[in-house]
Amino acid sequence: MFRFIESICCLDGEAKLVNLHQDRVNRTFKNFFPENIPLELSRLLTNVPESGKFKCRIEYGVDSYVIEYLAYQNPKIDSVKMVRDNTISYHYKFAKRQQLAGIFDQKG
Repeated sequence: MFRFIESICCLDGEAKLVNLHQDRVNRTFKNFFPENIPLELSRLLTNVPESGKFKCRIEYGVDSYVIEYLAYQNPKIDSVKMVRDNTISYHYKFAKRQQLAGIFDQKG
């Protein structure tokens, strides 16, 4: 069964842009699980760390979800390279991301 992810920025106890993330979850459910009620993110985000910046990663499917809070770390970027792939569709955030990983590997 398909699994999806949402990555939500949490800063000093507040989850940011939850309404936009909820919109994407709603679209995902409508397309992949139309007979089911979407997860309600505001109900799931009950243990947001009170201090600091965190990445809340929610992996979900039709009938289950896993939430983890990871201390946010700024990525170290040493170089940039343009890579083109006109076959990728990123309308939904699938948990399996082999195509994106393959593009990332091309950066050198």
